[in-house]
Formats: sequence, C-alpha cells, structure tokens
Amino acid sequence: MGAAEEATVRKEDIRTAIQDVRPGLQKCYAPLAEHGAGDQRVVVRFTLVGQGTQGSFQDADIIESTLNDPLFLSCLLTELSQARFRAPWGTGAVTITYPFVFQSLARDGG
Repeated sequence: MGAAEEATVRKEDIRTAIQDVRPGLQKCYAPLAEHGAGDQRVVVRFTLVGQGTQGSFQDADIIESTLNDPLFLSCLLTELSQARFRAPWGTGAVTITYPFVFQSLARDGG
C-alpha cells in the first residue's frame, strides 16, 4: 500500500492565476496611490484545496502589510478570491504565501 502523495502546486500556475486578477488588485490600490501612498508591500497566506480541476481559494490572511487600510485589504482578498487556480496535485491542501508589491501610479520623472 503506497503513501498518499502530498499536495503540490506549480509556482507558474499560481503566478498565472494572480496575473489574471491583477487589474482588480490595481483597482483596489489606485485610490491609495492617487493620495500618495507610495510603494507598498502586502504578504498574503492562503490555502488551495482541489475541487476537480480547479483549486478552491480558502482561509486567506494578511500576514504582513505596510498599509493598514481595512478597505484596501478587504478589496485585495476579495479580488484574490476571484482568481481561478488549478487544483493542487496530490492529496490534501497547499498553503501558499505570496508577496505583492504595489507601486505608485505617478512617478517623478525628474
């Protein structure tokens, strides 16, 4: 009797899913950028559970953020929940920790 294969996910699959929702993530950040928030970093941890060929986004938490804006953080998590992830391979769930960097819309060209 073989051991169950631990669930895994390819980094490229995660990046692709997040790239697809990037416009929504930028919309979340745009009001803050317009008010001079500058460059910001947010780290999100979430779980992917396989449901057929799709990965179900669950248990998301902000584990680090240079911004303490509840509306922005809520918007960020809502947009991420819309991402279409591939199901992890193997059995069980995969915990992902993903950093996001948001940059100001306006740059001083000098």
